[in-house]
Amino acid sequence: MRQIPTEGDGLLPDASLDSPPATRPGGSPAEVSDQSDPGDATQRNFRYQHSYGVVLLIAAASGKLPYVAIWCEQHEDILAERLDGKWDGYQVKTRQREDGQWTLSNQDFCEALKHLALLDARFPELIEGLHVVSNAQFLKTEDPKRAHLSPYGFLDAIRRARAIEDLSVPFDSALLKLAARTSLEPHPLFSALRKTKLLEGPQRESFDAEIAQDHICTLEGCADLPRSRLAAIRDELVARVFRASSLFNEDPARHWCCVSGEDRNYPRLAAKRVSVDEVRSALIDTQIPFRYLPASSSLAVGTAFEKIPAFERKLLAAGLQSQVEALRMKMLSTERRLLELAERQPERVRPLLDQLENVVKGEYAEALLALRQRAAPYGAQLLSDVYQRLRAISRERQELVEREPYESLVGVAALLTAECQLGWGPPFDLGS
Repeated sequence: MRQIPTEGDGLLPDASLDSPPATRPGGSPAEVSDQSDPGDATQRNFRYQHSYGVVLLIAAASGKLPYVAIWCEQHEDILAERLDGKWDGYQVKTRQREDGQWTLSNQDFCEALKHLALLDARFPELIEGLHVVSNAQFLKTEDPKRAHLSPYGFLDAIRRARAIEDLSVPFDSALLKLAARTSLEPHPLFSALRKTKLLEGPQRESFDAEIAQDHICTLEGCADLPRSRLAAIRDELVARVFRASSLFNEDPARHWCCVSGEDRNYPRLAAKRVSVDEVRSALIDTQIPFRYLPASSSLAVGTAFEKIPAFERKLLAAGLQSQVEALRMKMLSTERRLLELAERQPERVRPLLDQLENVVKGEYAEALLALRQRAAPYGAQLLSDVYQRLRAISRERQELVEREPYESLVGVAALLTAECQLGWGPPFDLGS
């Protein structure tokens, strides 16, 4: 790993290194309070921040940005390591569309500028560029009555002025108000603002698709890749940035490496770095899981309860009395899980059912083929084989079943049993 600056002159881990990362990446609880599920909104904000790290890595891998790596939740949301040995800082802020544009009167925006100014004050010779990134727009206006609220006009005036005394009206007073709002001295704040740029990132509602289709496809060899491959590469890169943003670390050296030694050898710090080379390795290493045809499932969730009598009779006829209660609970719990998903993300349910139903049917068919030559009853052995197969898939091929747990796979098998699509013994007439 490339050497990073030391205590006297560099961006070392500070006291916050062993503290949890910020709990609100680019948004306050008030900004998600009108969502039906604030937890989901917060997770989306986290993913947006991680995804913007991927945008920077891809641009660097394409030669469009002079970076060798990014550091996640190290002094800033994202700290970019430059080829020239200097650093760029990024604050990533998300905002709901109905909340409008960012202005200099918005406290969250002022806090982002404060973060960047403090970083510059701490390492003035090492910081090359500072950036505020958001899915929302920044106010740009020609109205003289609102000019003092425009981040674009304000920063443009800052860059054109050689000193604070050269600032034009109304931006001279805007700087003093910002200094008071952030509790910073005007001169170091002015110095940091001269380095600050505003960036409009992908839309919060579509950033996953934009990263796959607009960014990853620009990498060498990716222009003709199918959408599933682009999405898999995106997810792998986002996962790497996510791990670097957390305190997760599997390096055994964390238990013996001296925390007062050379910082480039400190495992928890090293884990925060994602190099541009990892983008290239993801292109090679990412495997696309097998996908069944769309609309190939037949299950219709919401009818399991009324089919319980037939379900139980089928199991009893196959000699599976001991499994009735456990399978019934997994069936009803899985159906509830799918119904809850349908309420939150209706577009996900059908593709998920396509995949889970066909995986379960495939494993059942292979297990049945191996046992069909045996004399009945063979239900216990057949069910046991299917259990083992589904457990192995849930552990070893998680992408194949969309990371659904083993219990959900068994629940799908039970639903298919209730639908008379899986049998555990010789066919018989269920009667009326």
